[in-house]
Amino acid sequence: KYIYDPRGAFVIELKESKFSDKDNFLLKMLKLIEKNLIENSIKTIVTTERFKELFVNQYGLTDKLIVLYNTSSFNCKNIDAELIKDRDIVNICYVGSVNYWHDLDEIIRVLSYTKNTVPQKTKIYFFTNFKDMSLIKEKLEKNNILDYDIRFVPYEELENKLKDMDICISVVKPTISTKIASPIKVSDYIMLNKRIIMNKDIGDFDDFFIENNSVQLYEYGEKLDFTFEDLFNLNIERNDLIKD
Repeated sequence: KYIYDPRGAFVIELKESKFSDKDNFLLKMLKLIEKNLIENSIKTIVTTERFKELFVNQYGLTDKLIVLYNTSSFNCKNIDAELIKDRDIVNICYVGSVNYWHDLDEIIRVLSYTKNTVPQKTKIYFFTNFKDMSLIKEKLEKNNILDYDIRFVPYEELENKLKDMDICISVVKPTISTKIASPIKVSDYIMLNKRIIMNKDIGDFDDFFIENNSVQLYEYGEKLDFTFEDLFNLNIERNDLIKD
C-alpha cells in the first residue's frame, strides 16, 4: 500500500524540455507506468486543481486524486511588512534555479524593470545554485545591475534571509507542465508577508490575487507596466486568507 506523490507532471516535463518525437515510445511507456502507479495507489497527491484536471484528462481515475497545495515550512508569523516608501535601500530578490522553465532572460527583465521602477537605491539578491552563478553575474551586469548579491542559500536558512527582502519575484514559463504548478517559493513569500511579483497563469490563485490586489501579476514575456505605486498599494495582508 502506498501514496503516490509525483514531482509534477514529469512525463510532460520530459517531452517539453528533453525528449523529441523519436522518444514517443519511451513517453508512452512512462505514461503507462504512471497510470499504473495512480491506479494502484491509496491516493495520488496533486498540488493544484489544475493538476487534478490534467491527470483526469490523461488517466481518468478521479477518485484516486487528492489536491494538497505545496506548503511552506516557514513558521506562520504576523510579520509587519516594511513600508518600502520609507526604506533607504529596497531589496529585491529572486529565489530558485535557472532552466527551461525559469528563463534567465525573463527573470533579469523583470528584475531590471522592477529596479528601475523603485525610486530609492536598490540591491538585487539572487539565491540560486552554484552552477549558474557566473552566467547570472554576466547577465546582471550586461543589464546595468551592478549592486547585487548572488549566493546559494540552504533551505533551512532561507526564511532568515528572506526577512530582509522587500520585493520577491517568481518567474515560471507557462507550459502545460507548469500551469498546474504550486511554487513553494510563492508559499514562502506569502508566509513572510512579502510584496510579490509573479507572472500570470501559474497555479490556482490568479483570481484570488486579482480580486484582492494582493500580488502584482504580469503577462510572461509581455510589456511590463506596473508602477512603484502599484507595488506600494498591494493589499498583502489579504494573503492571510490563504496563509493558513
